[in-house]
Amino acid sequence: MDRTALIGKIITITPITVQAEPDYIEAGMKARVLSVNDSDPEVTILTIDVGSFSEFNQALETSNYYDAKGVPCLTAREAGHYRDHMDIYVGPMSEIEEWIKLDTDNAVASLMEDFSRTRDGDEPYLAWLERNLIAARTH
Repeated sequence: MDRTALIGKIITITPITVQAEPDYIEAGMKARVLSVNDSDPEVTILTIDVGSFSEFNQALETSNYYDAKGVPCLTAREAGHYRDHMDIYVGPMSEIEEWIKLDTDNAVASLMEDFSRTRDGDEPYLAWLERNLIAARTH
């Protein structure tokens, strides 16, 4: 796959990616690829946006950060490690499809694009979806 073909695409994080970037990413989370750096033949760096999928991804967060007492009871968000944009380091570009899964469900991708483009301020995804469903039913 050509690296430029990934830019702007919605991806789902696979379990193997989590092993490469354990900071916040969890298997099943969604992100949009902002840029791809494959200048190293062994490592591809993807700059991703998870902010557009914050509500979706929050349901997949696990409590693997330690509190002041040394108990792993905080999510990355609760521990202050959440960022909307981040770099993930995966294997070589030639093996990219082992590390991430392209979201090929055009209906879901279209919804996510519409959400990013038309949401009201910080409106959560579920509220946006309900608002649009109600509007569609009344027209």
